[in-house]
Amino acid sequence: MTIYNPQGEVIYDAPITKDAIIRNTLMEDYYIEIPFEVVDVLPFSKGCYILYKDRKFEIMENVFAEPLTNKAGYKYTLRFEAQQ
Repeated sequence: MTIYNPQGEVIYDAPITKDAIIRNTLMEDYYIEIPFEVVDVLPFSKGCYILYKDRKFEIMENVFAEPLTNKAGYKYTLRFEAQQ
């Protein structure tokens, strides 16, 4: 899944694994959560977005990388909220 910064530039192409979540609850939540691991910290921030089924899903909160404990690298769990 291609992730864009707020200016529309590609930041990263995240792998979609079995741990990814698409939640669509009638009249409530509609979001996509993508967990993945990387070697280096990436510049994800509020306003970064993905496109899914012709709809824009955006990061609504600050993002922080979680250092992996037993190997080099970082873990992200990015949550993209559907624009209403």
